[in-house]
Amino acid sequence: MYSNFLAEFVDKDAIDIAVIGGVLPDTADDIMTGLVIWVNAASSGQSCLQNLTSGRNCILMRNVLQQIDDPRALIREAFEKLATGGRLVITVPHQFLFERKLRLPSRYTDSSIRFYTPATLLLQVEEAIDMNECRVRLLKDDDRNYDYSSPLEQLPSGQKRIVLVVERIARPTWANQVVNEATFLSSLPQPLLVPADSGPTKTYLISPFSAGINSVIILKLDHRGDFKLADLAMKVIKETFPSARISLVCGSWNLSNAQSSGLFDEILTLDMFSEDSSAKPNPPRDLIIRTFKAMIEGKTFDLAVDFRHFVDSRILLQCINARYRSGFNNYNSFPWLDISLDLPSPTVDGRVEQWIISPSSFAFRGGSRTSSYIHIDIDLVTAAEECLIWGPHCAFATGQYEFEFLIDCLDGGEKLRYDICTDSGRIILQAGEITLNGMNKVYFDAPYSLDGVEIRIYRAENMPKKWFFNGIKVRKSGAGGDIHQQEAMLLLSHLIAARLTLPTINNIFIEKTEK
Repeated sequence: MYSNFLAEFVDKDAIDIAVIGGVLPDTADDIMTGLVIWVNAASSGQSCLQNLTSGRNCILMRNVLQQIDDPRALIREAFEKLATGGRLVITVPHQFLFERKLRLPSRYTDSSIRFYTPATLLLQVEEAIDMNECRVRLLKDDDRNYDYSSPLEQLPSGQKRIVLVVERIARPTWANQVVNEATFLSSLPQPLLVPADSGPTKTYLISPFSAGINSVIILKLDHRGDFKLADLAMKVIKETFPSARISLVCGSWNLSNAQSSGLFDEILTLDMFSEDSSAKPNPPRDLIIRTFKAMIEGKTFDLAVDFRHFVDSRILLQCINARYRSGFNNYNSFPWLDISLDLPSPTVDGRVEQWIISPSSFAFRGGSRTSSYIHIDIDLVTAAEECLIWGPHCAFATGQYEFEFLIDCLDGGEKLRYDICTDSGRIILQAGEITLNGMNKVYFDAPYSLDGVEIRIYRAENMPKKWFFNGIKVRKSGAGGDIHQQEAMLLLSHLIAARLTLPTINNIFIEKTEK
């Protein structure tokens, strides 16, 4: 009956679930179901499915989950309606076939509130249902007849979706033991530990490799003043490892100062940026990396240190073949560093930033959009639709933020609700009310770097009926701190000395214990 690969999974009495306001399921599957159940995008689908009898052989959800506020609840409710052996067939647009975009909003539709890859779709299913009661029968990138030559501004022809088929199975007798891991493990035979009957035992406490530091390379790719501030820190390295051969990489304009210091056995020059960028453009990044790799090719070092507080030179530090690599590690951005110091940069982290997230970065329901604002009309939204505006799904660095909601009310109204979340709404970072008193400000503290941050605006009591959303004005406070750049470099040099020379860290202890 069916002309495609779904034929073996779809029963003739299959039921379709579709979204109110959407279109009937794709006829390209050549699948005609006898019943379509319409669900509200703002609900879990529970109220729509509660009257559906159980024991179903096949339920299809095609192009539904990306529009639903709570997709896990809908998956769970639909799965509960299946008979043993019944199949749940799910299709969603593929993020890298349909959307071809990293973050929301969708390139082609206002109805999608999340993107899917095969991994994220399967993860939602695993979070929604007990995996002891189901088996995955198909997980497929469906790109039949897909036109890979279509430009981004044109929707490609052909299939551009993910297909997942999950079959319900009878719950195994051991399933409860898997859920209660402790009970299951305690029922297994315990291993018998037999003590050694003769001979002493040697215990080795292994610490970092204790061979001496015989070769050091220091990166200080900075302007003249910043280079001069590193004098004391570089002297600490020289005094800590007096017999080591020390190489320096610096800008050509700092060559004479480096030579006159008498601290270095070798000086290499690399102009990572122009001394006067207003007179001469900075060289391309890839050219800098290639030049530096050629400069150090075949060389190995015991210790490599980057004294530049800006993070742009860490990529060069990572290219060095060294036993230990050390540098500033703001917000743990470089976990590969062996010896790191996490201090805010007064120049970068200490500055105040301000920008506006435009309405074009947000999706909405119940209104209309122009190039400069979103017009919300509550009369166009059903009572069940709580979330009115959501976006921008962007990254926020560690710091303290002030969000000013640029909202103009056309009638009475005092409040709206909001929340700030990540992970497609799974992690709520903050929630509260927006007081529409001319300030419209909330304060948010990002304890670490966040990706995919979503700010959502909801209904509230005493809310305006008609209003304009003009975006969100963001103000990031500067990070505090009284550490000067020279002090920071000194701290890093002394930390290196402590880590690599203190006996409690550098030695290998061998303790012989008698039986």
